[in-house]
Amino acid sequence: MPISNGRYVSPTWINNQAPPINASELQAITDTLENLNGIGTSLRGYIVVGTTQSGATPSTCDYLCDGTADDIEINRAIQAASNVSMGVFLLNGIYSIANPIYPTQNMLICGQNYGADTSIGVGINNSVGLSPESSSVTNIIVMDGDNDTLHLKNIGIGSALAPSPSTLSLINFQTSTGNLYLDNASMYSQSATGIIGASNNFSLFASKSTIYKSNLSLLSSRLEQCEIYNTQFSNCGALAQGTDNFWIFNTFYNNVSMTDCQKCTIMGNIFYDSLSLVSGSGSINATCACNNIMGNTFAAGNGITLGTGTYYNNVTCNGGVSYQGGTSFTPWSGVTDSGTNNYVANNMPTS
Repeated sequence: MPISNGRYVSPTWINNQAPPINASELQAITDTLENLNGIGTSLRGYIVVGTTQSGATPSTCDYLCDGTADDIEINRAIQAASNVSMGVFLLNGIYSIANPIYPTQNMLICGQNYGADTSIGVGINNSVGLSPESSSVTNIIVMDGDNDTLHLKNIGIGSALAPSPSTLSLINFQTSTGNLYLDNASMYSQSATGIIGASNNFSLFASKSTIYKSNLSLLSSRLEQCEIYNTQFSNCGALAQGTDNFWIFNTFYNNVSMTDCQKCTIMGNIFYDSLSLVSGSGSINATCACNNIMGNTFAAGNGITLGTGTYYNNVTCNGGVSYQGGTSFTPWSGVTDSGTNNYVANNMPTS
């Protein structure tokens, strides 16, 4: 018969005659057709979650949320997906989070579409949003296992319109090590912490995403074409380990400090404020050395500071001016080097 283990198999025809069919084979065909009615099911790559707030119905998803404590249905979907090695697919809409979402190991959570939804609020550029339900929510997503990997795609976390207490964190890795992948993901909150990660055992790979208000200690990372707000870095990378951090073609808002970071490449970024390298206060690296800072553009009046104790950092081909009209330009502030054996050359002049 053409159905075997839920898959179509080309039948064997004899003398152009259809093979006989029995009850069990007929049931296999029926089960397969019924499974195809749903968007999710075990025959596809995702368990699907929808919300009545955006018009989803039981026929369009595997788990249906109602706008209250949607984390319950999402966590059930995560567990179901984990049991069959699949991901979770969120249909467009805003999902109200009363208690944390707990992704299992190696989990992919993907939103339906990437695009602006003005009902979510400023800073969230996605049509799928995970929003805190009340001011008592302390975490949106919690990773609480060792060596966890979470991939978020086409999802917004937080809300400019919802209460955002300073105790709230959007993604909390707690004490675990692991990897976080952000792909077209955005985060925003008026006062909450964006990402909390384990010290120097946490890797972040983000593309076309928004990172908000985080203190990051990264074993390795690649940040590309992201918008990064009010975020500081400490103990990133290590000279004695095979780890590297690459931050390329991003836009950094607010002053950025790199404390005891090593082997980081910062190239082709736009800084709207200043960048500072600080050495000697970390318990892991204890120095800020061997970083490559090349080809970055700084807003007028801002520049790069290499603090006391920094050494062997390569700072080349950076600069920036602000056009004021006519022939009037306001230059960047240049490079201030108080370290040892830093290589500073070929940067744009300050006047």
